[in-house]
Amino acid sequence: MSATCSSFARAALGAAVTFVLLDAVWIVTVAGPLFRSTMGAAMLDVPRAVPAIAFYILYPLGLALLAVCPALRQESFAAALLLGAATGALAYGTFDLTNLALLEAYATHLALIDWAWGTLVSSLAAAGGFLFARRNAAGGVSP
Repeated sequence: MSATCSSFARAALGAAVTFVLLDAVWIVTVAGPLFRSTMGAAMLDVPRAVPAIAFYILYPLGLALLAVCPALRQESFAAALLLGAATGALAYGTFDLTNLALLEAYATHLALIDWAWGTLVSSLAAAGGFLFARRNAAGGVSP
C-alpha cells in the first residue's frame, strides 16, 4: 500500500457503510429511546437532515484519513481497530464533554454511554473500512 493511501475511496466507503449500518441500529434500538427519555422536549421529533447527512459523510472520511489509511500502510488490522477507537474516543469525547459543559439536560450517563458507543463503533467502522479496502484493492484481493 502506498504512503498516499491509494485505497482512500475504498477505505472511506467501507468505513461509511459499516458506520451507518451499526449507528442506525444503535439509534433505533438504544440511543434514540435513551436520549428521548432523558432529554425530553430538548430533542427534536425528527432530526435535521442536512447536519445529519453532513456528519455521515464527513465522519467516515475522517476515519479513513486517521485510522484506515495508516492501518493499510502498516498492513495491520489491529492498527485499524486501535486507531479507529482512538479517533472515536477523541471525537465522541469532545462532543459529549462539550454537551456536559453547556447543556443542562445532557446527563452524565448519556455522555458516558455515547462516548463508549462512539469509541466502539468507530473502531468497528475503521475495521470495516480496512477489510473493504483490502478486499477490493486494485488488482484483486490483497494478502
